[in-house]
Amino acid sequence: VGISIDSVSLPDSEENSLYARYGNFNNSRLAIDSELVRNIDIVRGSDSLNFGSGSLGGHVNYHTLEAYDLIEENKHFGGLFRSGYSSKNREWTNTVGLAYANEVIDTIFVYSQRYGHEMKSAGGNTHVQSEGYYDTPRDIARRAEIGAARITPDPSTHKNHSYLAKLGWNIIPGHRLGLSVSGQNNSNYIDEKSYSLTTYWREA
Repeated sequence: VGISIDSVSLPDSEENSLYARYGNFNNSRLAIDSELVRNIDIVRGSDSLNFGSGSLGGHVNYHTLEAYDLIEENKHFGGLFRSGYSSKNREWTNTVGLAYANEVIDTIFVYSQRYGHEMKSAGGNTHVQSEGYYDTPRDIARRAEIGAARITPDPSTHKNHSYLAKLGWNIIPGHRLGLSVSGQNNSNYIDEKSYSLTTYWREA
Protein backbone atom coordinates (compact mmCIF):
# COMPACT_ATOMS: atom_id res chain seq x y z
CA VAL A 1 0.00 0.00 0.00
CA GLY A 2 1.43 3.36 -1.02
CA ILE A 3 1.41 6.27 1.44
CA SER A 4 1.77 9.96 0.58
CA ILE A 5 1.43 13.33 2.29
CA ASP A 6 -0.08 16.09 0.15
CA SER A 7 0.55 13.81 -2.87
CA VAL A 8 4.28 13.48 -2.03
CA SER A 9 5.05 9.75 -1.78
CA LEU A 10 6.78 8.35 1.30
CA PRO A 11 9.45 5.62 1.05
CA ASP A 12 7.99 2.18 0.42
CA SER A 13 10.00 0.64 3.26
CA GLU A 14 12.20 1.56 6.20
CA GLU A 15 14.98 -0.60 7.60
CA ASN A 16 14.85 -1.31 11.32
CA SER A 17 16.90 -3.57 13.54
CA LEU A 18 14.54 -6.18 14.97
CA TYR A 19 15.00 -8.01 18.26
CA ALA A 20 12.27 -10.53 17.47
CA ARG A 21 10.91 -11.96 14.27
CA TYR A 22 7.87 -9.70 14.20
CA GLY A 23 9.58 -6.43 14.99
CA ASN A 24 8.27 -5.75 18.48
CA PHE A 25 9.94 -2.38 18.95
CA ASN A 26 10.06 -0.54 15.62
CA ASN A 27 7.61 0.77 13.06
CA SER A 28 8.20 -0.36 9.50
CA ARG A 29 6.67 2.69 7.78
CA LEU A 30 6.92 6.42 8.26
CA ALA A 31 3.80 8.17 9.57
CA ILE A 32 2.38 11.64 10.19
CA ASP A 33 0.75 13.00 13.34
CA SER A 34 -3.02 13.02 12.89
CA GLU A 35 -3.14 16.48 14.52
CA LEU A 36 -1.65 17.91 11.31
CA VAL A 37 -4.17 16.22 9.00
CA ARG A 38 -7.43 17.70 7.64
CA ASN A 39 -8.66 14.65 5.67
CA ILE A 40 -7.50 11.36 4.16
CA ASP A 41 -8.05 9.81 0.73
CA ILE A 42 -8.10 6.00 0.67
CA VAL A 43 -7.95 4.19 -2.67
CA ARG A 44 -8.59 0.44 -2.79
CA GLY A 45 -6.86 -1.74 -5.33
CA SER A 46 -4.05 -0.99 -7.74
CA ASP A 47 -3.66 2.70 -8.65
CA SER A 48 -0.08 3.05 -9.87
CA LEU A 49 -1.26 5.30 -12.71
CA ASN A 50 -2.11 8.14 -10.32
CA PHE A 51 0.32 7.49 -7.46
CA GLY A 52 3.25 5.70 -9.09
CA SER A 53 4.87 2.44 -8.05
CA GLY A 54 4.16 0.96 -4.64
CA SER A 55 0.36 1.22 -4.88
CA LEU A 56 -0.41 -2.34 -5.92
CA GLY A 57 -2.68 -2.94 -2.93
CA GLY A 58 -4.09 0.58 -2.69
CA HIS A 59 -3.01 4.03 -1.60
CA VAL A 60 -3.45 6.40 1.35
CA ASN A 61 -2.98 10.14 0.81
CA TYR A 62 -2.95 12.49 3.82
CA HIS A 63 -4.03 16.10 3.25
CA THR A 64 -2.47 18.45 5.81
CA LEU A 65 -4.11 21.52 7.32
CA GLU A 66 -4.49 24.71 5.30
CA ALA A 67 -4.58 28.29 6.56
CA TYR A 68 -8.32 28.54 5.86
CA ASP A 69 -8.97 25.58 8.17
CA LEU A 70 -8.02 27.82 11.11
CA ILE A 71 -9.48 31.12 9.88
CA GLU A 72 -13.15 32.06 10.13
CA GLU A 73 -14.99 33.54 7.17
CA ASN A 74 -14.21 37.23 6.49
CA LYS A 75 -11.23 37.10 8.88
CA HIS A 76 -7.49 37.31 8.21
CA PHE A 77 -6.08 35.69 11.36
CA GLY A 78 -6.90 32.41 13.03
CA GLY A 79 -5.56 30.15 15.73
CA LEU A 80 -5.84 26.68 17.19
CA PHE A 81 -5.29 25.26 20.65
CA ARG A 82 -6.27 21.71 21.47
CA SER A 83 -5.42 19.36 24.31
CA GLY A 84 -6.51 15.76 24.81
CA TYR A 85 -5.87 12.67 26.90
CA SER A 86 -6.02 9.01 25.90
CA SER A 87 -6.49 6.47 28.69
CA LYS A 88 -5.44 3.48 26.55
CA ASN A 89 -1.78 4.53 26.77
CA ARG A 90 -1.91 7.44 29.26
CA GLU A 91 -1.02 9.86 26.47
CA TRP A 92 -1.38 13.65 26.53
CA THR A 93 -1.66 15.49 23.21
CA ASN A 94 -1.19 19.26 22.94
CA THR A 95 -1.51 21.19 19.68
CA VAL A 96 -1.15 24.89 18.84
CA GLY A 97 -1.45 26.63 15.49
CA LEU A 98 -1.51 30.08 13.89
CA ALA A 99 -2.65 31.13 10.42
CA TYR A 100 -2.90 34.28 8.30
CA ALA A 101 -4.45 34.80 4.88
CA ASN A 102 -5.42 37.58 2.49
CA GLU A 103 -6.10 37.74 -1.24
CA VAL A 104 -2.41 37.37 -2.12
CA ILE A 105 -0.70 35.20 0.49
CA ASP A 106 -1.64 32.65 3.13
CA THR A 107 0.49 30.96 5.76
CA ILE A 108 0.03 28.47 8.59
CA PHE A 109 2.19 26.98 11.34
CA VAL A 110 1.09 24.06 13.55
CA TYR A 111 3.01 22.31 16.34
CA SER A 112 1.93 19.17 18.16
CA GLN A 113 3.41 17.28 21.12
CA ARG A 114 2.53 13.82 22.40
CA TYR A 115 3.69 12.33 25.70
CA GLY A 116 2.57 8.86 26.73
CA HIS A 117 3.37 5.27 27.59
CA GLU A 118 2.83 1.70 26.37
CA MET A 119 -0.65 0.48 25.39
CA LYS A 120 -2.75 -1.20 28.05
CA SER A 121 -2.99 -4.97 27.79
CA ALA A 122 -6.45 -6.30 26.92
CA GLY A 123 -5.49 -9.70 28.29
CA GLY A 124 -4.96 -8.61 31.89
CA ASN A 125 -1.79 -8.05 33.87
CA THR A 126 0.67 -10.69 35.01
CA HIS A 127 2.29 -8.82 37.90
CA VAL A 128 2.96 -10.66 41.15
CA GLN A 129 0.22 -10.22 43.73
CA SER A 130 0.96 -9.50 47.39
CA GLU A 131 0.37 -13.15 48.40
CA GLY A 132 2.90 -14.34 45.85
CA TYR A 133 0.58 -15.56 43.09
CA TYR A 134 -0.03 -14.31 39.57
CA ASP A 135 -3.27 -13.16 38.01
CA THR A 136 -2.83 -15.89 35.39
CA PRO A 137 -1.60 -19.46 36.00
CA ARG A 138 1.95 -19.50 37.32
CA ASP A 139 3.47 -21.51 34.47
CA ILE A 140 2.07 -19.08 31.87
CA ALA A 141 2.95 -16.00 33.87
CA ARG A 142 6.61 -16.98 34.21
CA ARG A 143 6.96 -17.20 30.44
CA ALA A 144 4.85 -14.08 29.92
CA GLU A 145 7.04 -11.78 32.03
CA ILE A 146 10.35 -12.15 30.18
CA GLY A 147 11.24 -13.12 26.60
CA ALA A 148 9.47 -13.32 23.27
CA ALA A 149 6.43 -15.03 24.85
CA ARG A 150 5.73 -12.02 27.11
CA ILE A 151 2.00 -11.23 27.17
CA THR A 152 1.90 -7.62 28.31
CA PRO A 153 3.54 -4.74 26.38
CA ASP A 154 7.04 -3.68 27.37
CA PRO A 155 7.05 -0.62 29.67
CA SER A 156 7.80 2.44 27.56
CA THR A 157 7.70 6.23 27.56
CA HIS A 158 7.47 8.22 24.35
CA LYS A 159 7.63 11.91 23.51
CA ASN A 160 6.82 13.03 19.96
CA HIS A 161 7.18 16.49 18.42
CA SER A 162 5.57 17.28 15.04
CA TYR A 163 5.34 20.50 13.07
CA LEU A 164 3.85 21.81 9.84
CA ALA A 165 4.57 25.11 8.06
CA LYS A 166 3.01 26.31 4.80
CA LEU A 167 3.28 29.44 2.69
CA GLY A 168 1.11 30.11 -0.35
CA TRP A 169 1.34 32.92 -2.94
CA ASN A 170 -1.47 33.61 -5.39
CA ILE A 171 0.59 35.14 -8.20
CA ILE A 172 -2.30 35.80 -10.58
CA PRO A 173 -5.77 34.26 -10.85
CA GLY A 174 -5.35 30.58 -11.66
CA HIS A 175 -1.63 30.50 -10.80
CA ARG A 176 -0.37 29.69 -7.31
CA LEU A 177 3.03 28.97 -5.78
CA GLY A 178 3.25 27.06 -2.50
CA LEU A 179 5.90 25.91 -0.04
CA SER A 180 5.26 23.24 2.59
CA VAL A 181 7.58 21.90 5.31
CA SER A 182 6.70 19.20 7.83
CA GLY A 183 8.73 17.06 10.19
CA GLN A 184 8.83 15.17 13.43
CA ASN A 185 11.26 14.29 16.22
CA ASN A 186 10.29 11.22 18.23
CA SER A 187 11.91 9.55 21.22
CA ASN A 188 10.84 6.26 22.77
CA TYR A 189 12.41 4.70 25.87
CA ILE A 190 11.58 1.00 26.28
CA ASP A 191 12.33 -1.50 29.04
CA GLU A 192 12.82 -4.41 26.63
CA LYS A 193 11.55 -7.25 28.79
CA SER A 194 10.48 -9.17 25.70
CA TYR A 195 14.06 -9.11 24.37
CA SER A 196 15.36 -12.61 23.69
CA LEU A 197 19.12 -13.27 23.82
CA THR A 198 18.64 -16.22 21.47
CA THR A 199 17.13 -14.06 18.73
CA TYR A 200 19.63 -12.44 16.39
CA TRP A 201 17.29 -12.09 13.42
CA ARG A 202 17.59 -8.96 11.31
CA GLU A 203 15.31 -7.92 8.49
CA ALA A 204 15.48 -4.99 6.05
